[in-house]
Amino acid sequence: MRDHAVIDVLDVWIADRRLSRRKLAFLETVYDQALEDIPQAYSVDIAGHDYCSELDLPSGSLFPLVVAGVLDHLKPLDEAPCRLVEMAEKLVRCQHLSREEAEAVYAAAL
Repeated sequence: MRDHAVIDVLDVWIADRRLSRRKLAFLETVYDQALEDIPQAYSVDIAGHDYCSELDLPSGSLFPLVVAGVLDHLKPLDEAPCRLVEMAEKLVRCQHLSREEAEAVYAAAL
C-alpha cells in the first residue's frame, strides 16, 4: 500500500491541510482497496513518525490507519464508525494490530 503516489498525496495534505477532489478520491480508492486486501496481506507497512504525529496516532501506526485518519479529517462520515475505527477493527480481526494498539488508535479517533 505504501507506494509513492500515496506518500505524495499524504505529503500534500501535511503541507496544505487540504486535497483536491481528485487526490481525495484517490485516497478513498486506496482505503477501499486496503479493506479488501488486508485479509490476504502477509504484512502491512508502518507509517513514518511525521504522518502519525500529524493525526495524533501512535508512532509506528500502520499506513492504512493514516489514510483512514486523513479521510476522516477531510471528509468525515455521517454515520459511525469512522474510517479510522473501521480500519483498526479490520486490522485486529486480521491479526495485523493488537487490541491494545487498537485502543490507542480509538483514542486518536475521538
